[in-house]
Order: sequence, then C-alpha cells, then structure tokens
Amino acid sequence: YFGVATALLPPVTWITSRIGSKIPMIIGILLLVPYLLLFSVIEKYGISPFLVAVVGGFYEGIFWLPFHADISHICTQKQAGQTIALQKTIGIVATALAPVIGGLLAVFISPQALLWIGASLTAASVIPLLYSPLIHKPVPFSFKRSWSTIARQARGTDIFAAYWGACA
Repeated sequence: YFGVATALLPPVTWITSRIGSKIPMIIGILLLVPYLLLFSVIEKYGISPFLVAVVGGFYEGIFWLPFHADISHICTQKQAGQTIALQKTIGIVATALAPVIGGLLAVFISPQALLWIGASLTAASVIPLLYSPLIHKPVPFSFKRSWSTIARQARGTDIFAAYWGACA
C-alpha cells in the first residue's frame, strides 16, 4: 500500500506541477471507489489482498499530494490553517460518529453494504470538483534537485513526501 503510494510520488509531483492539482485529485478520488468495492468483495470472490493494497496505494499516492498542494496554492496561510482546522474537526467528529453509524449499518444491513455506501458517497464527492475552476500555478520541478534534497535531509517518510513538491 504505502510502497505503491511512495513510488507514485515522483510522477504525481511532476504531473501536478505541469497540469495543476484538480485532475490528479479527481483521479485519486475515483481510485478510492474501486478500492472500497474490491475490499467489500475480497472474501466472496477470493480477490488477492495484494491487488486491493495496490489499488489503495494508487489512491493514496495520487490523491494526497495534489490535495495538499491545492490547499497551499488557493489559501493564504490563515485560510490554510482554518481549512486544516476544519478538516481536523470534521475528522474528530467523524471518528466519534462513524463507528456508531457504520456499526448500525453493518449489523442491520451488511458490512459490504457499508463499503458500497462509502464508495457511492466517495464517487459523489467528485461532483463539486468538476464544477470548481481549474487553478494552476506552474511550479518548476526537478527530479535531480528533489533527490539531492531528499538525500541531504531525509529523516522519514513525512519529510520524504513533503520535499517532492518543494524542491524546485
């Protein structure tokens, strides 16, 4: 999962620097749908967990870097802080409510239905992105400078991922 996501960082960074973050974010979100659907039928059809992990890694690797780049481009520092705070607040509330709601759905309907509902909501979340403007601020990107910065300062995967977009 994370190996695939990490391997995708260089090409995703290059693509995002060329075309902007909206299209890679849409592709990433749409890759989450088959990940959830494959996960929902893994036992029924004997699908390889490796395949499910690879599809999930593609989602992880393609979505998150453009998402963070998009926040940094469209927001001032204060707006970015407010956006991230709102995202964290929603995450905390969802962390409290999701097990209750998800548990009820899983018990009274089925665990697979829960994943199908999640996949449907995920697919629907692309709709606002389709209507948002395509904002692209070209950023020069160099694989050579990225690797030299990583080699010089890499201390973990968070730094590794952060430097891909900041090493122009």
